[in-house]
Amino acid sequence: MRIDEAAAMLDNEYFHTAQQMAWADLGCGSGTFTMALATLLYPGSVVHAIDNNAAALKQIPPGYNQV
Repeated sequence: MRIDEAAAMLDNEYFHTAQQMAWADLGCGSGTFTMALATLLYPGSVVHAIDNNAAALKQIPPGYNQV
């Protein structure tokens, strides 16, 4: 799945992003949904990406989309 496809799955009328927020992505793998969240969240928000696979975590860029 691409990041834009994952973001489309998350985006809805109840997802308000007009302020900084903190989220956790448990079992994030290589970060597809972590980065999808980052495309939807207000700049300066934080997504805590958590996984037991260190190699997968290294694929997630820091500061993706100012999040």
